[in-house]
Amino acid sequence: MKTIVIVGATSTLAQAFIKRHPAASFVLVGRSRERLETVASDIRARGAQAEVRVIDQITPESCNALLQEARTMMQGIDLVMLAQGVLIDAADEAAQIPSMFQANTIDVAQWMYATLSLFEAQGRGKLAVFSSVAADRGRATNALYGATKSAISTLIEGLRQRYVSSPDIAIYDIKPGPIDTPMTERMRKTPLFSTAERVAEDVDRALQNTPRGGTIYTPWWWRWIMLVVKALPEFLFFKMKF
Repeated sequence: MKTIVIVGATSTLAQAFIKRHPAASFVLVGRSRERLETVASDIRARGAQAEVRVIDQITPESCNALLQEARTMMQGIDLVMLAQGVLIDAADEAAQIPSMFQANTIDVAQWMYATLSLFEAQGRGKLAVFSSVAADRGRATNALYGATKSAISTLIEGLRQRYVSSPDIAIYDIKPGPIDTPMTERMRKTPLFSTAERVAEDVDRALQNTPRGGTIYTPWWWRWIMLVVKALPEFLFFKMKF
């Protein structure tokens, strides 16, 4: 992958992925120019190329325009990674319903459709979207967050089916378990927590080894944990506290 657009480029996960590609050309997209420029400076110091684009209002038109500009500038895009998202305390859920769905679902969906439209035009491309293991089953501790991610994972599945006959367009549903990042700093850490570097390594490997796309659980054990969790009967699941 030589040309990469990352939306939410200031996130810890995005930066861990970026560091694995010192020879790539990046377009870094986000809301804070200052933070984006800090990331870009680090990338350039490592030998990669980086352009910064600030986007305040996410609409189909603004997403399409930015991606078209990036495609022209980079002479094609190999990968678009959507790493944006927010997480809040469960106690604040009711007040945060609109903003959570806007950031984690609606904005991400608009980027997805714009990206796939561009990939259709250029005939190829990989789209990697960060969802979460929280998408697999609703839990009391993060019900709203899980719902926003579940909607995205369902959309990814539907779009993967839509593009199954386009072998050069791949869509990845990335489902990390909890990660030790600033977003989770107030959460109690357990042995199941991973690092952004481990997740970036897993994602990188999957992008190279599964060219047709798919669902990426990271670390790998979450695939089997969630398989068991999803299989639990409701009466037993409701008794569990996790």
